Amino acid sequence: MILGKNCPRCRGDLSRVYDLGDSYLSCLQCGYVGYDAPAIAVAPAPSASAPRRRRRRGRAAAASVGSGHGGGDIRSRAFRARLRRDG
Repeated sequence: MILGKNCPRCRGDLSRVYDLGDSYLSCLQCGYVGYDAPAIAVAPAPSASAPRRRRRRGRAAAASVGSGHGGGDIRSRAFRARLRRDG
């Protein structure tokens, strides 16, 4: 089976290849190989009687300065508001 103009890399033609009980898509122009994603098991939805977890609101916990996680950023909104207020 050939799927025309469906290659994600070069927009070439994809061909379905069956090999040793497995199948995959292969691009005829660039050689791209794409495997089918396995089926994902979905957990059942929680029942109405199950306790719900509450989300925390407010400011996130401060991280160390320079950690890259946002809490220690000197340009944070709260810090800028404090500078405006205190002068």
